[in-house]
Amino acid sequence: MNKLLIVCCIFSIFSSELSYATTQRCTFNEYIEKIDLGYIIDGSTSDPDAGNAVSVKFIDKDYIDLDSSYNLNDDRGKGLYSALLFAMTFHLPVNTYSHHANGCLVIDEVVVKLNE
Repeated sequence: MNKLLIVCCIFSIFSSELSYATTQRCTFNEYIEKIDLGYIIDGSTSDPDAGNAVSVKFIDKDYIDLDSSYNLNDDRGKGLYSALLFAMTFHLPVNTYSHHANGCLVIDEVVVKLNE
């Protein structure tokens, strides 16, 4: 019984780490058309996060949400929002990434490219 418990604990630790080890590029050299903020209920976000949601519309793609732990009520979300706003203001290309197993439903990394 104890061996089974140990094996289950080890498996759960490794499986949770593997889910965050997945990196998928969601956009490549895309330009931002608009950024929606707040309690978004018009379908551009899957979770309004009590009015703190951030959803990004790219020119050649549909909306992509920031992960709910990177929204406006989180310090790291404010950093991502600043980078997105900078890129939109100066019309700079953006690469975005998701580190979750759910594909590109949400993003949690933004790379603003100053030079192409």
